[in-house]
Amino acid sequence: MVIRSSMPIAQDEETTDQHGHVLITEYLTGTNRTIIEEHNIIAVSPNDHRWYRLIELRNGLRCMLITSNVHEDEEEGEDDNGDADDTMDRLSASDVEEAFLQYHMTTVALCIPAGSLLDPANLPGLAHLTEHLLFSSSSKYPEVNCLDAFVSYHGGTVHAYTELEFTVILIEISSNRIVETLDILLHSLIDPLMSLETIYDQMQTLDEEYTIAQTDDHYRATRLLAYLAREDHPIKQFSWGNKTSLSELIENRNNTELLRKLVKDRYCIPEGMNLVMISNESFRIMQQRIERLFCLMKRSFKTLPDYIGLKDPWNTDKFKKFHLVYPFEDIHQLRLSFPLASVDESWKIKPEDYIRFIFAHEAPGSLNSYLKNKLWINHIDFDLGSSQFYHNSGSSLFTIILHLTRQGLKNIQSIIDSVFEVIYLLRRLGPLKRVYDDMQLADLHAFLFQDKTDTITYADTIVRNLRKYPALFVLFGHDLHLQFEPVTIFKAINTLDPRTCNIMLITKLSLLHCDQIEPYFNIKYGQFEIPDHWMSYWLNPNANPALTIPDSSQYLAVDFSIKPFDVPPNEIPVVLLREKFGTLWYFRNQQTLPKAFFYLHFLSPYVNLSPQHSCLFDLYTLIINSLLQAHAYPGKASHILINFFPTDTGLILKLSGFNQHLSKYLEAVLQVLNNFPINEEGTIAWKQELKNQYVRELNHSNKLIKHVRLYFLKGTWWPVFEKIQFLDDITHKQIMDFSSLFRLNLTVNMLVAGNMTGEESKELFHTTRTILQLNFVAQILLPSLRAVQIPAQGSIIKISSYQSNDCATHMLIFFEHGRTSIRDYVLIEILAETIQESLEDYLQSAGQSHFTCHITLRDTYGIVSLQIELIFSSEIYNSLDVVDYVSKFFVLFKDIIMDTTKVEFDRLLTVFKNGKQNLDMSLQACVDRYWTEILLNSFVFDRNNQEREALETLTVTDMQDWYNQHIIAPSTRRQLIIIICSTDEIRPTATGIVANNTASSMTNDYQRNRHSMRSSFGMTTDRLPRLGRRTDVMEDIDHEHMSLLQSKSDSKLRCLTTKRKHNINLRVTKSETLHSSQPFTYPNDRTKLEYIIKSFESIEIRDDEDMIPHDKSLKILVETDLTELQKSSYVFIHNLKDFKESCLLYNVAYIQ
Repeated sequence: MVIRSSMPIAQDEETTDQHGHVLITEYLTGTNRTIIEEHNIIAVSPNDHRWYRLIELRNGLRCMLITSNVHEDEEEGEDDNGDADDTMDRLSASDVEEAFLQYHMTTVALCIPAGSLLDPANLPGLAHLTEHLLFSSSSKYPEVNCLDAFVSYHGGTVHAYTELEFTVILIEISSNRIVETLDILLHSLIDPLMSLETIYDQMQTLDEEYTIAQTDDHYRATRLLAYLAREDHPIKQFSWGNKTSLSELIENRNNTELLRKLVKDRYCIPEGMNLVMISNESFRIMQQRIERLFCLMKRSFKTLPDYIGLKDPWNTDKFKKFHLVYPFEDIHQLRLSFPLASVDESWKIKPEDYIRFIFAHEAPGSLNSYLKNKLWINHIDFDLGSSQFYHNSGSSLFTIILHLTRQGLKNIQSIIDSVFEVIYLLRRLGPLKRVYDDMQLADLHAFLFQDKTDTITYADTIVRNLRKYPALFVLFGHDLHLQFEPVTIFKAINTLDPRTCNIMLITKLSLLHCDQIEPYFNIKYGQFEIPDHWMSYWLNPNANPALTIPDSSQYLAVDFSIKPFDVPPNEIPVVLLREKFGTLWYFRNQQTLPKAFFYLHFLSPYVNLSPQHSCLFDLYTLIINSLLQAHAYPGKASHILINFFPTDTGLILKLSGFNQHLSKYLEAVLQVLNNFPINEEGTIAWKQELKNQYVRELNHSNKLIKHVRLYFLKGTWWPVFEKIQFLDDITHKQIMDFSSLFRLNLTVNMLVAGNMTGEESKELFHTTRTILQLNFVAQILLPSLRAVQIPAQGSIIKISSYQSNDCATHMLIFFEHGRTSIRDYVLIEILAETIQESLEDYLQSAGQSHFTCHITLRDTYGIVSLQIELIFSSEIYNSLDVVDYVSKFFVLFKDIIMDTTKVEFDRLLTVFKNGKQNLDMSLQACVDRYWTEILLNSFVFDRNNQEREALETLTVTDMQDWYNQHIIAPSTRRQLIIIICSTDEIRPTATGIVANNTASSMTNDYQRNRHSMRSSFGMTTDRLPRLGRRTDVMEDIDHEHMSLLQSKSDSKLRCLTTKRKHNINLRVTKSETLHSSQPFTYPNDRTKLEYIIKSFESIEIRDDEDMIPHDKSLKILVETDLTELQKSSYVFIHNLKDFKESCLLYNVAYIQ
């Protein structure tokens, strides 16, 4: 690691461009430590080829400039008094077309020192609303949602989120447009308009986000913890905000002036702001842009909020109790939350990480291993991380989350006892330096040899760090452990006190005991005193001999040398060996990281022979995953990553990390696969867990419809509603026999990439053969991949949901293209993007926020389909009415397609080229892309280049012809519609779905203004950036890769962001009616909890009554009230098997 110095900008705006270098060891050993910390010196990884400069403007704004183009500063000379007009021309990039085609992107992150802790008591959620309004309009740019429209039009993206103490805005756009973008943002801060229409519009968006959060059990648990905080502490307030909490603002006639004053007083404070800019331009250009733009924001001379003084939010009796909580999903979760002092005060030591490391360990002797061996938990999570709710300037909350099995639900007291036995062990042994050294060394190595990261995530991390850490530590202060102080760590361990702890048991079995409701999220919960003898044991637990502090990892790397090349460097994988038992691929380019990647695909002809074989395979995979956790964790603690998941044809195993011990680690994993050490008791327990998993998939319509889809589209594929019939009859002997059968006739495709020689790769390949005893496999036994050809007609199938109280209808509409060239694929990509926004707007006219719409490309064994997914309420819309309504859309959209001009289409192509040019080229991303090509048997390793070349050949006529042939023309349209709905959905009406919607009251003008942010020709604000970093994504259970459009569908940011597409909550289940023959009576309050927990020990959940009737097949709904148009337009499917057997199959594709 080196330290590159960066000098602050001088008052005369001259900057020294000399960059000194100092080894980090000089700081860590104490040499010149004070001198280094007092200067703006930034420590970076030696493998980070970017340069950093930290400056502070005259108004107090701190800016971190990051570039890989430091040499241009010297070429521009030292004279800043040149032609001003020429400089401004260069900065504004007036020659748009040439600059745009250079495909350089700039990322900007701005941190504003105002968060939800500043919300007034009568307006909770005001900070969140203000964050949304920052994108609206200003006096200089009065257009509604000007920033979104501008960034979207030029292929960029905007994100924002509100934390307790600050608000972050993230923008990524082409470099030639960054000046205009920042100017729009700056004026939104300096002089916002805050029109009434915009306020009401963003209030609606805020309400949608709140509705989504209500269905997420993580957010629900966090909200309940906040509700239990002290009455006088602002963390208790409802920071999400909704129409109810902000009703006073809506009713206030001066709300516009109130919000403008709020932005001026709390948001427009440059001396409290931090900005990060990442670009390929030189420091000089970046600095000049920042200076000329942000000089408009004058120093405010205001005192920044004192968040440090907001201490002890959890010092209340309501928090220090046992809570039973009724969840939204069917989960069993135990959460223990311990209040700590703010970890910001000890960020160099990070005592909470030491505690988390011990609890997270999965090696023998750890809590994880101990509870898993008893079959009480699935895994352990934590909630002390980047979210400020758990980690802020005034306080911290260390939360342990144990995901329980049903057996664990019967042993709640024993599990909690075990947690406090581990805490007792930590106190008794004290902080161990060897454990801290292992953590310190592993994290230091990860930083030293880090791969490239996504620029938006990177900018977000740095801008948050700028407000917390000195300049030296801004790149790694959140990760590295710099100082071992036993006293500080021991103090943190002592705060894990059962007397101050909050315990939550989240399970649907708690419903009858939940007599209180949190008012905003409507969380049902019960609050109970902890029995005295429980508390007495937790304060003085016995030493548990089964629990120990784990030994140091044997996989901790110390050799980071780069190995010589015995195979010439290559930019794509090459076949190194082709044996009778498999194929070895090898990839190594010029990147010099001491990391390696071992990706293995084990193919077996027996995983999909029958529903029973498929069920056995699922159980086998579930058990193997559990076995690997204990054996694999020593590697995970050394930053070795392992992924293991099933496919249609076998298992995929992915290992990555430092190469020194990676081969030995792979051997240990293969031994687990070969030995399969499981007893009969374990088989019974994992059968129950698999049954629970099957039940959850059938009870959730979005998962059930996926199984129906795959059953239709794949030649041989067994859905869960067939596999579950065989699960109860599986014996321990059968699963052991299947383990042997799976390894019989097993073949392997292997990719070795990174810092490994060719000879080492061959040796590893043969080691895999030796351990698993791989032999010759006949070609006829290799799995084949066959896709179904949908008939050239419109086909519909309606299936009843397994849940009788389900009131959400899920609909999939497929238009199958067939075998697809790269040129066809990018054409369908463009159509998917253009249809998405227009269809969303069209559906909004039927009813505001009543539809969720996603458009995806599905690639099933090389057969591509355009998929439209719709979710809506069966209590408001009939599914066939929606089918008719969407069909009318496609007819109307044909006119838009036909009227598209060459100029509009060329702009669209340019945006797509821009996204594909900025593909993530990190080593990890390259290896993942190449592995997908190998898995799918396509081997198009330069797919991205071919797609860019294909874009050059497309014309607007191509798009029009495809739309006519595959969506409009009845004779060539291969359409399949799958519907999952309740049996009592609303009846169809003669007038269609608009008449059914009594909740829709928006005017056409309001609808038009609401969606004015979207650019012409249907391009979306937040979907385009995904094209810039797209990767093929393999679905875990179905061996088809999803549309590349969806590879970044989930933002990496911690919060729901302003501009993310949201799934609208449709009240997926109907209201519950509680039945209780008589009220529960308890001897006294202290024994209430003990009585309830003991009742869980004897309870048995009967799947056939409480969940689903497993012995029944899918119920296909037959429509009787069909219109003449529906009868003539669609073929209704009444038998899945018969329909599938009547379809043709595409040619066989054998795995090679």
